[in-house]
Amino acid sequence: MAVIKKVAYIGGTGDRQVSQGKFSGYKRAMREYNIDIQNEYLSEGYYIIGTGWRATRSFMMLPNPPTAIVCASDTIAVGCIKYLSQNGFSIPQDVAVVGYDNIPLSYIIEPPLTTVTIPIDAMAREAMAMTIGAINSGTARKRQVVLNTTLCIRRTTVKDSAFKIEL
Repeated sequence: MAVIKKVAYIGGTGDRQVSQGKFSGYKRAMREYNIDIQNEYLSEGYYIIGTGWRATRSFMMLPNPPTAIVCASDTIAVGCIKYLSQNGFSIPQDVAVVGYDNIPLSYIIEPPLTTVTIPIDAMAREAMAMTIGAINSGTARKRQVVLNTTLCIRRTTVKDSAFKIEL
């Protein structure tokens, strides 16, 4: 696979802390891999399929379109994949796509979506522990908890990746 140097980002609206965190991660990775961030490769919107479809359309109409698109959610990535598939682009040969959340739709869509898996069980445990602690102590403390994520590689980034259905 060729070295990817033209990476677009479709994020959620910038007023949400989670959206800001994901965009910060994108910028950090771009710096780490010495890839320039190009303003024409940045888009944001709601976490819906239409956001991904519209942003991808605008990216692919550029004179020099991206060769990879990172999406802040799997739902946005589905819209991205739909636009590319409907308009004759090969995934991942022409454009690689990555999502975030590992929702069930991510392995049902064709091609199956490479995505970042978030530890939902650990998030729920932490939230419950914080809630119970606040109830028992009578005070609520604001605290940030950072949980590890994993990358689930599927065929939107590696054409011949193994595919399994996770039920």
